[in-house]
Amino acid sequence: MAERSSRWRRIRQALGGESQLGSAIAHLSRERETQVLQQLDEFSKQVVVVVENLHEMVRRFAAGATTELHAAAMEIDRLESKADVLKAEMLDRLSMGGLFFMATADVSRLVTSMDKIANLAVGAADRIAMRPLDLPQPFKDNIVRLARIDTQATARLCDAVLALSRDLRDAFALSKQVAKLESEADAVFKESYLMLLDMDIDYKTFLQANAIIDRLESIADTCHQNAELLRHLILEYIG
Repeated sequence: MAERSSRWRRIRQALGGESQLGSAIAHLSRERETQVLQQLDEFSKQVVVVVENLHEMVRRFAAGATTELHAAAMEIDRLESKADVLKAEMLDRLSMGGLFFMATADVSRLVTSMDKIANLAVGAADRIAMRPLDLPQPFKDNIVRLARIDTQATARLCDAVLALSRDLRDAFALSKQVAKLESEADAVFKESYLMLLDMDIDYKTFLQANAIIDRLESIADTCHQNAELLRHLILEYIG
């Protein structure tokens, strides 16, 4: 024990004493925070790209396109794989330990939960491209509305994440805006589901169409869950 204390004193002296040691630790902490936040920013932006591509695919589907849907679904899957790589790199960085103003486990949970948004986008794209669907235009228009809301909710969540390195209170305010978008998605989903129940269609078409709107609504719902988690992290730090 005495040997350990002596070694620690020598380290402090080499770093210039207590004040210099504190400064060195603070510098390392800020450096690591910057690295983690940069990775979180990059990952969040990639999730937005995935959802934006889904929105474009849905617009093509609603306009009657069929031949390019499989290619669009494959591109969304490729973009989601890139998000997976970024997620893995960030989780590896967090596993190295060290100082960070947020709990490592909470940040890991946020990243993993945000990845679900991209996964849901891939699922929706796969269902759209699965087989041709003959659906009424009002229903297709609602699918476009859902995809647009998803894009807005994901972008707003990303804005909140980006604001973490700038202003925590701004990040908190931005995250609250996601709740309103999630409520809009709920309303469009209910309207779409009622349309679906009134359609004279075969069971396979019903299941496929229901799977599409379910995943689209789940994207907005997951954005809301992530926004709530983000607010919790911010309150933990501010408090």
